Amino acid sequence: MPKRNLLYLHSYTSDKHIVCHGVDFKGFLSCLENPPKNILLIKGGHAGQSLHSQSGFKYVGSSEINKLKAENINRYGDFCWVDFEDEFALDQLTRLDIAELLFFGHKRRPFSAPAFTRLQNRFAYWSHNDGWLTKVYFTDGGELRSFISSAVSVFTSSKLTAGGKLPPDTAKEIVGFSENGLLIDGGELFDAGEMLMLPFYITGKITNMDDLLGNTTLYKMNAIKRGTLRFKKKDSENPLGFWRRRFPKK
Repeated sequence: MPKRNLLYLHSYTSDKHIVCHGVDFKGFLSCLENPPKNILLIKGGHAGQSLHSQSGFKYVGSSEINKLKAENINRYGDFCWVDFEDEFALDQLTRLDIAELLFFGHKRRPFSAPAFTRLQNRFAYWSHNDGWLTKVYFTDGGELRSFISSAVSVFTSSKLTAGGKLPPDTAKEIVGFSENGLLIDGGELFDAGEMLMLPFYITGKITNMDDLLGNTTLYKMNAIKRGTLRFKKKDSENPLGFWRRRFPKK
């Protein structure tokens, strides 16, 4: 799929989930310190999948995940999955578990909780057009916060010749900003002498990504806050930190 120039992250720490634009399946996996071991497909058409006859779900084992990453996920339309520990876990699924998994694929939210005890999953993942709109529920809040920091790092690194992890203080602030809707436009990277600067905006909740793409300038103008990530120009090393300020009062 084509690379997208906008990154939007809106996190909900109370129930540990995030809504994104600009994070595709391959990008999501690259943001994780520990990738999922196996993937249970609720929606998706990977050719290398196996069928678990008892539950009726198809799944991708650890040896096939790299092949799945290489697929054109965009052609699936909706792509929905949860991870699981091992095939034995699939044998333990109850009819209620199966019903709740199908509910998640249909409604894009958990029926009760995103954690399925028998699967020992870490994620419940739903995406439309591979990163156009992505919603991920995490079972661990720390992993959600780590993902947010990594997503910004990966995105900014893709706009530079090199990159790295955000400094801890910057990462903590970025996670906080994402709770109110964080928007970064890679096309706004500019040269400021000894540094490269990349603005970001706190826009609030956005659910219509077509509207975001069609009215990006308006969302920026109406942003609650804005700031700038600063990078060393010499070799685009790790960000030095960031500078932020509120919009002046009208």
